[in-house]
Amino acid sequence: MREFLFYGAGGYAHEFGRTLINESGYYPLAFVDSDCSKWGSLFKMKGIEEGFRVISLEEAVKTYSDADFLLVVIPDYRMEILSQLNDFEIPKNRIYILDYNTNMISEDYEYRLGCGSIGTQLIFNTNAVLTCCFNIGKLMGVKGLFNDSEHAYKAYRHYTNELNKNLKDNTPCDCHGCPRLTLGLWNNNPTLSRVGFSSGFYGDSCPASCIYCNHEPNNSKNYKLTVANALENLIKGQYVTKNTIFSFTNAEPLANKDIDKVFDLLETHELRSCFLSSGYIYNERLANNLSNGMTKLLISIDAGTAKTYSIVKQCSEKMFNHVIDNIEKWHNEAFDKHTIELKYIILEGINDNDEDIKGFIDIVKRFKCTVHIANDSKKSKSLCDQSKEYVKRLVEEVNSFNLPFLIHEQYFTPEHVSYFKQNIK
Repeated sequence: MREFLFYGAGGYAHEFGRTLINESGYYPLAFVDSDCSKWGSLFKMKGIEEGFRVISLEEAVKTYSDADFLLVVIPDYRMEILSQLNDFEIPKNRIYILDYNTNMISEDYEYRLGCGSIGTQLIFNTNAVLTCCFNIGKLMGVKGLFNDSEHAYKAYRHYTNELNKNLKDNTPCDCHGCPRLTLGLWNNNPTLSRVGFSSGFYGDSCPASCIYCNHEPNNSKNYKLTVANALENLIKGQYVTKNTIFSFTNAEPLANKDIDKVFDLLETHELRSCFLSSGYIYNERLANNLSNGMTKLLISIDAGTAKTYSIVKQCSEKMFNHVIDNIEKWHNEAFDKHTIELKYIILEGINDNDEDIKGFIDIVKRFKCTVHIANDSKKSKSLCDQSKEYVKRLVEEVNSFNLPFLIHEQYFTPEHVSYFKQNIK
């Protein structure tokens, strides 16, 4: 157990406190915060019974004169906090930053242009190895590495190191022009936080036929790896840590023929995971993993009525209640209300109406879960005025119940995102 003064008594520390203390082994002597209204209070984190004192920086320096500081905040606040620590003459070798993506600490950071995905996300996609999924339709990364996950990882690491170097030197690279790039304090040696397996690995086994799906089937000439093979090789090569999240997305991962072997590996090595599913297939192994808090499940419903659901998924109206029943069973097994998340992809002229929005909100209220909101990726981020107003209404409704929501900004124009944020009541 390593002791620190945690700087930042906010949402990030509250959400990930259990992981920081129980899994990563970082123990807070106290919490430091610049908000004087918090001083003297006890800060509690989800999953931790013990409360920790919140104190001012001045008191922290006097009481714990030799303690190291760990910045437990999102990148936006790091420079301001470093400036405060500098005013108190805290040397850099006593200041550590908690990586927002990996929960790993680092003292090798610098102020430059960067992004939280570079070097932290490795995604095996249908026809490329990607560094992120933000630029829809634009391949970013090393192409053609389908047969050897070790080769893929090493090539990926070389590529992302070059990206960071080019961004530091302001040299043109694949990431230039991306709206996610920001100036801030970035880790020079990031740890892999997410390994994703996308649609190409699941073949043609998806039982759903969503009208917005851009799934490309598995080409057996290109793919010799299976999901289980790739996962096993990455574990054996020690390219991942206990903090790495393995995500299984697009098509239907629960229909994969190797799904039991995948769960065997996840459970044996106590690895965290996230599944994006249609909800058609109820899986007991998934239910077991949801109950221990090691797995999250995201289900894309995209409708609030059985009629619209049948249009979006191109299926029988009966499947709507079948999926809701499966969600109910998973929800009853879930570790907490944040374990299962629901997604709504806005589809112009199909589910942007009063009846579907109300129906979806009723489902959200029933399960009290996080909501993801996205746009149809085939529409090139376009959004008519009617759809835009219904997205705004959906965000307002979710927000009014104090439930967390995530707008998938990569599917909307910056103007739309700004509009949603500015007009939330």
